[in-house]
Amino acid sequence: MKENYYLIALAVGVAAVAFLSVFIAKSVFPKEFEEVNGIKIYGGGLTAIGNSLTPATLHVQVRVPEDKPIPCMSRTWIEVASALGSAYKEVRNLVNINDEYCLGENKSRQPCPPANVLIYEGDCNCIRAFPEKKLVEIIGDDSFYCNNETGVRTRQLFRAALGAS
Repeated sequence: MKENYYLIALAVGVAAVAFLSVFIAKSVFPKEFEEVNGIKIYGGGLTAIGNSLTPATLHVQVRVPEDKPIPCMSRTWIEVASALGSAYKEVRNLVNINDEYCLGENKSRQPCPPANVLIYEGDCNCIRAFPEKKLVEIIGDDSFYCNNETGVRTRQLFRAALGAS
């Protein structure tokens, strides 16, 4: 009978050590990314997105090579601009041509101001937030941008991050 108590005590002790190890590991080594609404967010999740978008006027840029059509990427661009506007932000939309110059609303060439939201092609299929730079990057390939859900999910994430209803 005493042997059973020792085995039970040993099992409880091992379980407690395992639980504490996992708890400590999570607090010491935070997750690389947080997945919200099916989209990976690097840099601190929704809080980091919200902290990156504090300026009253936000420059939203789509970075593309010259003369490249962006029909799928533009869906996400429109949804993000809509979310920012619903949070009472002034939004300035620009097309960033290879970081060389920007095209404004009337297609005039101008120097690119620092972007607050930068949308471009890459293989991450994610959002990266940089609160210290006041920058959020949306990076994806065609499958990411052409998915009808991506633009809507991104809008929802930005609205949640900014507390917009």
